[in-house]
Amino acid sequence: MATNNINITLVNDVAEFAEMKKPWNTLLSRSSADNIFLTWEFCHTWWHAFGEDKELVVIAAYLGDDLVGIAPLCRTRSRQFGLIPRCQLEFIGGSETFFEGLDFILAPEMEHELLSRFVEYLYSDKCPQWALINLTACRETSKVLPQLIVLLESRKSHHGVYAIRDCVVVKFPEKFEEYPSTLNKKNYKNIKNYSNRLFKIPEVFFECIDSPLSLGSAFKEFIGLHQSRQNAMGNEGSFRETRANYLKFHNELLSVIGPLAWVFIAFIRAGDKPIAGRYAYKYHDTLYAYSIGFDPEWAKYRPGNVLTFKAFEHLVTTDRVRQCDFLRGVGPHKLQWSKNTVKSYDFVIWRNRYELKRSRIESKLRTMLKHLLPKKIKNIIYERFFENENS
Repeated sequence: MATNNINITLVNDVAEFAEMKKPWNTLLSRSSADNIFLTWEFCHTWWHAFGEDKELVVIAAYLGDDLVGIAPLCRTRSRQFGLIPRCQLEFIGGSETFFEGLDFILAPEMEHELLSRFVEYLYSDKCPQWALINLTACRETSKVLPQLIVLLESRKSHHGVYAIRDCVVVKFPEKFEEYPSTLNKKNYKNIKNYSNRLFKIPEVFFECIDSPLSLGSAFKEFIGLHQSRQNAMGNEGSFRETRANYLKFHNELLSVIGPLAWVFIAFIRAGDKPIAGRYAYKYHDTLYAYSIGFDPEWAKYRPGNVLTFKAFEHLVTTDRVRQCDFLRGVGPHKLQWSKNTVKSYDFVIWRNRYELKRSRIESKLRTMLKHLLPKKIKNIIYERFFENENS
């Protein structure tokens, strides 16, 4: 396909970004990158919550009137070591939340050509200036990342993977009755025993929240469970009140994607009292298990495990969900459901050798501070000299 008619344009206006909803999702649906975190709904809501101190840098490719490529980026400004100004490009959704599978959104029949044009644009004077491009949460299943690496190597660009995480992904059989045979026998026996004990208690039942009108109140109940559990463990919890923008993002997201049936909130209740809650997203045949919480007073019944199994059973048999993505991080609480993992990469492109050297010096200083200074002093220095500060 001829690509000389491709027009590359920069979208840095919020109003123009808002108008891209339909073509954005149409392109995403036929791209190799299709997942819920790259939908216009997620990206636009994230920008509304976290974009105040950032610049929109959505690079769009058009063939005639058709949108055929999107680089969903934004630009942040910081001062390295608290002194040296530095601009960085990153994926929309690449910070503040736990988005996964971030990527370039490209028409499948012209991926290489479009990616070549995007790389050319990024290094041109037309693109907003940057010292580095930080592409986080790229899955190993990406068809674009390997092509990007080849293009960068042909330019002799400085780039590399600086972090690798495993993400647990559960693959369900056609019939849910066959799923327990994939689990560790002892773990499954324990789940059955705890489930039987719990549901023998009068007025204990499993509930899914189906109505979009009920999602707001259900989410508040979930937050209470999540924070109770985290506080009991000595943690602050992700949904603490001091994280105003984080809470704003999730509340606005519910109102945007709730009517699309992309939200899954489920509880185990004892009468009117919630015992355990699961907060997740549904998209196509995938459940994205974002977070869970439970009342510490009911911990002896393992309500989190019982709820997860009941949710799986409900979703596979009723909604034809075929896989559950536990997102970033592994641990026994995730690996007990499947040993299947997918790698997630954080990938960086430095503008030149000078920026690469600066980053390496910063990395060495971080390592030295980590081993030499008490935690309180280290946190103060990190906040002053290493965290992003608006220019």
